[in-house]
Amino acid sequence: MVKIIVICSSAVIGLGFAALIMRTHLEVATDGLADHRIFRVIRIPWEQIAAFEIERPQGLWGGFCVTAVSANGTTTDLMATRAYSRIPSARHVDELYRISWTLEQAAGLSGRISRGSPS
Repeated sequence: MVKIIVICSSAVIGLGFAALIMRTHLEVATDGLADHRIFRVIRIPWEQIAAFEIERPQGLWGGFCVTAVSANGTTTDLMATRAYSRIPSARHVDELYRISWTLEQAAGLSGRISRGSPS
């Protein structure tokens, strides 16, 4: 009986985390970006964004993601765009560049984006 309760509880907790992870997304609105993460939302107004870059996320996260660079040089990882892979494939990185170019157009930054290669 206890084993069944533990297994069912584990399944419910796992499905709950899966639902939270599936809800993560990047929202593009007229007033800026909203990076919907697992437990919080990071909002960045268009006026604060100077460029977009493809970088490795700060912290313990793996893979690559699009990073919003502000005019004063601070960066914000857009974690909803991250691509996981131990060795990033060209397809993942190309998709991130397509996302950054779309965000550049939405922000009105055409021609000012940093197009350096990921390190």
